[in-house]
Amino acid sequence: MRNVEEAHSMYRSHNAGRWLYNNKAQLKARYTPFNMGGLVRRVKMLVGSPVLSGTKLADTDNRAFLLTYENGTQIVARIATPISGPPVITTTSEVATMDFLHRIGFPVPKVLAYSAITDSTEVESEFILMEKADGTSLDRVSSDTLDVDFARSLADVLRPLVDVRFKCYGSFSEGVDTSPFCVGPITMHDFWEEERAAMEDVYRGPWTSALEYMTDTITCEQKRIERFAKPHMNDSFTCVLLFQGNEHDHIELLERYKTILPHLTPKEPQLLHGRLWHPNLHAGHVFASLRSGSLIAPAFLQLTPPKVYGPWFSADQDIITHPAGFDAVEKDKQHEGGGSVAYEKEAGMCAAFDRRAFGDLMLEANVNENGRDTDAVKWKLPELKTRQYLEHLSRRTWQMGLVPFRKFLVDAFLEFDVIAPGTPCPISFTPEEVGMRFVSINSLLRHLARADELCVEFRILPHGYVRIPQAGNQYRTEYFEKIRDEVERRRVEFVDEAGMEKEERRERELMWPFRGTMGDEPRECLPMRSVVPDIRELLGDGWAAVEGEK
Repeated sequence: MRNVEEAHSMYRSHNAGRWLYNNKAQLKARYTPFNMGGLVRRVKMLVGSPVLSGTKLADTDNRAFLLTYENGTQIVARIATPISGPPVITTTSEVATMDFLHRIGFPVPKVLAYSAITDSTEVESEFILMEKADGTSLDRVSSDTLDVDFARSLADVLRPLVDVRFKCYGSFSEGVDTSPFCVGPITMHDFWEEERAAMEDVYRGPWTSALEYMTDTITCEQKRIERFAKPHMNDSFTCVLLFQGNEHDHIELLERYKTILPHLTPKEPQLLHGRLWHPNLHAGHVFASLRSGSLIAPAFLQLTPPKVYGPWFSADQDIITHPAGFDAVEKDKQHEGGGSVAYEKEAGMCAAFDRRAFGDLMLEANVNENGRDTDAVKWKLPELKTRQYLEHLSRRTWQMGLVPFRKFLVDAFLEFDVIAPGTPCPISFTPEEVGMRFVSINSLLRHLARADELCVEFRILPHGYVRIPQAGNQYRTEYFEKIRDEVERRRVEFVDEAGMEKEERRERELMWPFRGTMGDEPRECLPMRSVVPDIRELLGDGWAAVEGEK
């Protein structure tokens, strides 16, 4: 009996990895109680055959199992977790999305059965039963396979999604009356996660106006900060930096973004049509399905290259706070720590994908002297990345800090003549604010670079996540423990570099990349002296002159 209970606990829990910080909160958000025996019996009723074996698939925000039956049938069962999204409407939206994609001939598994009501079946949880998808995910395929021809093939597969246009924005839902589908409330985490779900005065769609959709997204974040500015398990450790802002700063800067937003929203219909897209299409999802997280949003925000092409080309909000993400926007080339060969390869594939998938939304791609596509494919919208990044960042400024968001808002102010020629900019920044953004960005990137070095060395993923290797059915937890102990040793060394200086030791403790953030209430803020190295770098020779005047 004990072995059975241990097996059931493993089924209900996230086992594939651990987090170096906020681990308890992360595991709790992914724990889902359900009845495994009830699930097996439910599938047996569906296929009419006894179960032969069951395998837990890779842990994600959901629990997924591959069930094999004596008649050879294989069924994938997906169980919702607390982090999957809002109850009921997330499951019904995913089912409706997959049904729609299946009907238009898109290569996704067919849904065989589902339940969106926890207590309506003996499974005792929301679940989806679907066919097993054929193929191999790209994260298990040699990188040599990922060439320009593959990029074009992937674009051909996804092109039908680009061609389908919607009049509304939101998430797919089951239809009423004569229509099998409709666009309903959005299931995106940014509208529902934790305290947000309790905010009844937030509109969650559907929308017919792109401006209203983006404005309501900002309003949701403002109200969350005003009422629930509490620590979150995914808070960036950099939120304590000098220029990351307090509650008032966040709400005020988001309000300024609202003011300029009408000018950042395009007027061209082809850029405003609602498009169904997957915001997290990375190598592990390409051959699985486009279900979790899919939403319908304006084309100019929605249609971005897949994450499979690396951080330089993604508009993902987590990538924006990565040194490579900033450098891609600033210089449109690899950051100093990256390899130019890898960058150029991904740039060529990204350009090939963009031209094939989004051709009608773009100007001609640049071609270099060797006749190859470069990454300089130009969209029919100036400062597109600035617009996209602002929209992404506005959803979670409290978790990420104001420095990235302020940087792109200042960019929009400085480039307003290009964005809206002949129109006065409705917001302004002082010369001091414009200049200080370089100091704040340098400070942010300096600390992120330290985190990047450790992440590369120890293969640490975002939010301090470490994958645990498997040996048969067992996870080698000693692998994680070894990394955790070595990272802790590095932390002690980092703090000890401050000697006996109490204040500097505290600052170093706060700036350690893998410190727990759940106790940051209220948030501390580093003093002005913490950015002296960044001011020194910005002034260069001018710093020596300043020091000489003292």
